[in-house]
Amino acid sequence: MRSIAVVCFVRASSSFSRIALSVVALTGLSVGPLFAGPALAGSSPTALTSTPNPSTVGQTVTFTARVNGGAPTGTVTLKDGSKLLGSGALRFRSDPRTISTGSTFTCALTVAGGVRCWGDNSNGQIGDGNAPNNAHVPMAVVGLASGVTAIDAGFHSACAVTAAGTVKCWGDNGSGQLGDGNMGVDSASPVPVQGLSSGVVAIAAGSQSTCAITETGAARCWGSNAHGKLGDGTQTNRDTPVDVIGLPGPVAAIKPASNQTCAVTKAGAAWCWGDGTSGELGNGDNANSNAPVAVIGLGSGVAAIDTAWGYSCAATDAGTAFCWGNNTYGQLGNGGAPVATNTPVPVIGFSGSTATLAGGSFHSCALTRSSAVKCWGNDNWGQLGDGNAPTDSDTPVDVVGFGAGTALVRAEATISTAKLRGGKRRITAQYGSDGVYDATAFPPLTQVVRKGKTRTKIAVRPGKPNTRSLVRLNVRVKALAPAKGRPAGKLIVRDGRRKVGTFKVRSGRANVRLGALGPGRHALKVIFRGNRDWKRSRATTSISISRPPMGR
Repeated sequence: MRSIAVVCFVRASSSFSRIALSVVALTGLSVGPLFAGPALAGSSPTALTSTPNPSTVGQTVTFTARVNGGAPTGTVTLKDGSKLLGSGALRFRSDPRTISTGSTFTCALTVAGGVRCWGDNSNGQIGDGNAPNNAHVPMAVVGLASGVTAIDAGFHSACAVTAAGTVKCWGDNGSGQLGDGNMGVDSASPVPVQGLSSGVVAIAAGSQSTCAITETGAARCWGSNAHGKLGDGTQTNRDTPVDVIGLPGPVAAIKPASNQTCAVTKAGAAWCWGDGTSGELGNGDNANSNAPVAVIGLGSGVAAIDTAWGYSCAATDAGTAFCWGNNTYGQLGNGGAPVATNTPVPVIGFSGSTATLAGGSFHSCALTRSSAVKCWGNDNWGQLGDGNAPTDSDTPVDVVGFGAGTALVRAEATISTAKLRGGKRRITAQYGSDGVYDATAFPPLTQVVRKGKTRTKIAVRPGKPNTRSLVRLNVRVKALAPAKGRPAGKLIVRDGRRKVGTFKVRSGRANVRLGALGPGRHALKVIFRGNRDWKRSRATTSISISRPPMGR
């Protein structure tokens, strides 16, 4: 298997710089060459997940097949044992960051789920417990050798989310950005964030502030609250998490910067709060806001968002990139005069091709859907990566060595089905070769499908039977939510203690002929026996059989 290569091609542009560009390839951790080479052929690591799991019979289950590589393409087929469930085409995926750069240090997530950091350790931001000694090679973060699902680095601090949904942070705590309730007390090893002991799915660190998203889609932030960038309606620094107020619905992504924070809701709308003096809130105003405001023109379809020093950028589902705010160095990428704007403007050359964005202090970079990298804005330290003498650019330029098929772009295919039988299903998937990456079999997935609950009802015909009537029972067996479908199987009919017979249920219905019954009261019971897909249920009714009038 290939090793993970971490490739960094510039130093930070200033003390508040976020990411120039870092690329993580596939497995292990090693220092790579100056530039990445062409796309590598061979099998690519894959992962198959499903939701919900467990599910219920008839419930729609969505399977997601993820493939790593330089924007791999092709088709994934899904099987339940030998039964074909369907196929889906790979599409690029904007996934949580697995590498992040602070002002003067970098952290990366290993394939085993551990975290390694290197660089400046003056505030303990390396997390190896060895502050203030700097690290010139990657060092393991104390206590996070495995089970980490996401990381992010801020100015002089970093945070990680574990597989259990907890959050731990380390480094500078001058404004409470570690979230452990000890404002001003730095930590050279990870400390747990108060109030986030479970249920966290994403983390984002900024300049002296940090935000998290829970599995319910709630956004919580802590640390510096300059200009109201925590979004809690105040400007008071917090050393434990507070709720962001006023967001219309669950949050999918969030990113704090030096003085502002932006988020994307699961409905695809962009919202920002905090400092607005350069127009970085994107709401058509230049006022500060200590609660979220809607970004003009980005009320839906936003896939990713990033914030930087005085400006913000977003990528849409359609692959278009937009930026707004400070434009002193052309960091908005719109090819216009270096004039700030308080509403989003499109970045030139990215219509339909943007995969994700990363903003530095005064420059931005984008990863395209073809797995290439382009940057624009300030170039004082060569952070545009185009190999030329430092020259600012107000339009995107190609990064040397990162043409199509070179950077890590994960792709995924989704396949949904409601046709799974009950029990433990062994689901397999196969990725077909696209000419660059070999065909790859996914590790099998066990999908637990619970039996569906049922409800049985009886209708007696005719309504007032006598001893000469042919009595019929119209039986309906209904699936109860979340189960869906029309149950099939067998049912038993009893007349008091006497078993009348066993009858078939097809598509949730059965017609039972009892024939003529003797006079008097009859206690009828219908029992749906259930099977591997459906649970048992029963219904009872009582009927009176009269004698026909005399002379008839």
